[in-house]
Amino acid sequence: MAKTLLRRVLPSYLAIITGATFAFLALVVVGMELDIPRVSQSILVGAGLVFIAVSWASAVWVVKRVSTPLQHMQEAASRFAEGDLDYRLSVAEPEEVRMLAQELSRMALQLKARINTVERQRGELAGILSSMVEGVIVLDAARRIRSANDAAARLAQANVSEITGRSLLDVFRSTKLAEIADEAAVSPKPVERTITVYREEPRYIQVHGSTLRSNADPRPGLLLVMHDVTRLRRLEQIRSDFVANVSHELKTPVTTIKGFLETILSEDGPDEEESQRFLGIVLQNANRLHSIIEDLLSLSRLEQTEATVPLEPASVHHIAQRVVASFQAIADTRDMQVQFSSRGNCTAHVSASLIEQALSNLVSNAVKYSADGASIQVRVDDDGERCRIAVSDNGPGIPPQALPRIFERFYRVDRARSRALGGTGLGLAIVKHIALSHSGSVDVESIVGKGSTFTIELPKRAPEQGPVPSDSVATELPHSH
Repeated sequence: MAKTLLRRVLPSYLAIITGATFAFLALVVVGMELDIPRVSQSILVGAGLVFIAVSWASAVWVVKRVSTPLQHMQEAASRFAEGDLDYRLSVAEPEEVRMLAQELSRMALQLKARINTVERQRGELAGILSSMVEGVIVLDAARRIRSANDAAARLAQANVSEITGRSLLDVFRSTKLAEIADEAAVSPKPVERTITVYREEPRYIQVHGSTLRSNADPRPGLLLVMHDVTRLRRLEQIRSDFVANVSHELKTPVTTIKGFLETILSEDGPDEEESQRFLGIVLQNANRLHSIIEDLLSLSRLEQTEATVPLEPASVHHIAQRVVASFQAIADTRDMQVQFSSRGNCTAHVSASLIEQALSNLVSNAVKYSADGASIQVRVDDDGERCRIAVSDNGPGIPPQALPRIFERFYRVDRARSRALGGTGLGLAIVKHIALSHSGSVDVESIVGKGSTFTIELPKRAPEQGPVPSDSVATELPHSH
């Protein structure tokens, strides 16, 4: 009994004998003969299947636990790559993946901060370049414009987008500028030249060229800095002309005075009557010399940057009336009419003495250069915010080519006639500077053979005092006798 473990009881059941009792398994055997090897095999197979199922379930759980955070990290990386650096990655477990997610988020924050810094610096640089008076151009190795600022585009009379990518020679049409670029490319030191660019009028451009090396491009580029010095050149020319003119204007009366005095003092000098005539000529030239010096001093006082013109409310109407009245006697001797008209009693903050001087210069010119019997009109208009004073004559007029220079010192349309009439050549320059010292303006309209109209405009309110511009702006102002 102890040795017999399994035996056949019924065709359909398997009985297991344990001591004196039977224990029946509810297994349908369907009439099969069972033995130990086959049962062992079945148990092993079943155990294997259970192991596989458990292992598969465990693997699925582990993979899911790890892959889900990795998918979140992959999504976060994709959003970071697309520029969404504000996205925040939150992973609870496992610990290793959570730490990696935190590191990625921290790197995104740092990257965003650096990008913001770069963008801010780039914006500041762009703002500096766009605000520069000098034109800045960056060229590549093929001499194409890689980038440029607004000032450089203005020199080319185009927009930045229109010149970017084009060749330097194609944009500026200047072989001299192209030569500077070629020289700068091979020179160890910066190259500096002044060239002339022809547009509507010649422009003088000071060009500074140097090599520009970059780690991203082994081929050196070029940096060109261009400064428009046309205004400075004009100022130099005006100053040179002024020195020449003032020397000539002073030399002429001094030479005359010296010559007549030497004649009078010579041993065989003229008789008393002739000496008196010579002394009259000496006095006339001395007065002319005095007038030139006084006008030069007036201009100097107006141009002093430290000086401010004292302004107070005054009736421009009454100032013009006084000037017209002062010329009535001279006009009567030549059968001229100096007429005054006004629209409103215009009052402005002005220096009454300076405005009277400027208006006197204009009326004096009109009287000098108009024929006998001519009519001269002085009109004052209240133009809301400004007072307008116009002096019109029916004299010979001014040629169009002379208008741009008419307010320059010592400039005369007819030099011989001006000297004969006693003009110093400084009257209109004084008028211009008096108007500018009041933050006003002066203009002229003229038709040859029909006459001229000079107009001074003055603001009613007291302007903020500032330096009076010098003759550097003379060529930019309109025109006179």
